This record gives sequence, C-alpha cells and structure tokens, in this order.
Amino acid sequence: MYARLAKLHEVHLVFSNLSESFRSELAEASISIEEAQRKLEDCVKSGMALSLLRGDELLALLGYEIDDGIAYTSMPSTPAFFRPDTVRFGKRIMAELQTRLGNIPVMSCSYSFDGKVRRWFELMGFQLIPEEGLPRMFLLSPQGTGRP
Repeated sequence: MYARLAKLHEVHLVFSNLSESFRSELAEASISIEEAQRKLEDCVKSGMALSLLRGDELLALLGYEIDDGIAYTSMPSTPAFFRPDTVRFGKRIMAELQTRLGNIPVMSCSYSFDGKVRRWFELMGFQLIPEEGLPRMFLLSPQGTGRP
C-alpha cells in the first residue's frame, strides 16, 4: 500500500463508491455528500490531499487543512479500505503526514460511537479527547511528546 498526491478525478471515484460508515457519519454531522465532496475537491486543488492505494486500487482519500497549527483531517473511504492491514498503513501515513507538516498535532473527528472506530484511531496512535457527545475528537500528538 502507498500514498501519493491525490488527483481531482479521484474524488468522484471515492464518492461514487463511498463506504456506508462514512455516509452514516456525514448524515450524523448533517453534512451532505455533495458538501463533503466539494470540500475534498478544495483540498486536492490546494495540494492538501493524498490518495491511499493498494496496488492500483483506490481505497481512500486523506484530505487535510491546517488551522492554528493543527492539521484537521478527513478520510472518505471505500468499503475496501476497512481491513486489518490498512490500520498499520494508516498509522504510517499519518506519521509521515505529521512529519511532512512539521510535526504539528493532527486532529480527526468521528460521529460514531462504534468501539471499532475508537480502536482504529488508537491503533494509529490517536488519543480520544474526553468530551461528551458528538463529534468525538481524536488527537495525534506531535511525535516525541507523548502528550496533546
């Protein structure tokens, strides 16, 4: 598996085969698929999105934006993304992204209370920020600090 800079046409490819879990999170967040797609297209146009691939199969896109020294991420994915080997791959890609961005904190949010989602983030090195309700915020602390 590998990552490379995302291409604009890949946004349509992922959103035309979007995983049910990502669709559910968008609905819970009251964000339309079209709005999420436009936001990711903006990330791609600004060079702030990666394509995650297994061979030549597009699994997901990792879009990000930086605000106040924190990288906020979104990862729309296809059903094929959800396999055990993608957790190890995701951990490596997140660490590489963090390093490339100057070792800043990386934040991801989830609108799911599914324990598998929390475990997936934890295996990638994220920590749940304790708060009530949704969204649930997960933080990947700068490498070498072990703290938020």
